[in-house]
Amino acid sequence: MTRKNLTSFAATGLLAALAGCYSFSGGTLAFKSIGVPVAGNLTAEYRAADAVTRSMIAALTRDGRMRVVEPAAAESRLQIDITGYSRQPFQYDRREVVSQYKVTITARAVHQGAGDKVAWRADSISVWSAYAADSETEAAGIEKAASNLAAEIMRQAFETW
Repeated sequence: MTRKNLTSFAATGLLAALAGCYSFSGGTLAFKSIGVPVAGNLTAEYRAADAVTRSMIAALTRDGRMRVVEPAAAESRLQIDITGYSRQPFQYDRREVVSQYKVTITARAVHQGAGDKVAWRADSISVWSAYAADSETEAAGIEKAASNLAAEIMRQAFETW
């Protein structure tokens, strides 16, 4: 190998090795417990608040870094307020009949610690999910979108480099 090829080979190897050094991870959190009150709902869709609350508690429980407890007994609190909801046709079949609907949930969320100190805040998070018009219900679409919202909150509020 020539000196130029050897240098090029070594530089490529070093870059490849360094590229593997960075990753996303959960990291440790400053709080041992979290309370999730029932989500506030500023929309007419009454099913959304319960779906979002259940999905958020399930996501936090799966994550396992904080114990989910009653909000009054928790070291921190995650308040979610649903600010928008829509259901729109998403896909049509050949006869121009709706085959899928798209459910969109928009929310704001704040994670607070002791003394109401804000650990994280998002003024607007919007997620969506599609469901089959002929085999699923709108409630199923709401559950899917609520799960997507919980995943996005987990990603933004609790994931680190």
